[in-house]
Amino acid sequence: MISPKIQESLDAAEPNLDDVFAQFEGQWMFDERRGACVGVERTEACAYGVEGSNWTVWVTGGDLISDLDVYGYTDYNILFKVAYDNQDVYYDLSFGMEGNLILTYRTSLDPMDADDYDIIVCE
Repeated sequence: MISPKIQESLDAAEPNLDDVFAQFEGQWMFDERRGACVGVERTEACAYGVEGSNWTVWVTGGDLISDLDVYGYTDYNILFKVAYDNQDVYYDLSFGMEGNLILTYRTSLDPMDADDYDIIVCE
C-alpha cells in the first residue's frame, strides 16, 4: 500500500494529459495586427472542436489538432503527430523561458532535419 503522501508525490511527478492541456488553456496572440492566435480549449467549449476529443488546439486561419493526435507529452510540453498528404507532421506545444507559448511544426523528429520547420511564438 502506498501512503497518501507518496502517492501525491508520484502524481505530481507524472501529470495526466488533461492537467498538461489545462496549463496551456486559453487564446495566445502571435500577431496583434491580424488578430491571429493559437487557441487551446476544451472541445465542448470550442467553436472548432474536434469530434470525439476532449481538447482542441487551433491556429487562426490554419491548423486544427486535438488530444486524439497526441504522440507524447511531459509536464511542460505536448507532441502531436498528424498524417498529411502521405506524410507525418509533428506539432510541439510548449512554454518558452519567458512564459510565452510556442507551437512548432515540422516534418521530422530528427533535429538535423530543419528543412520544414515553422515556429509560432505567442505572447
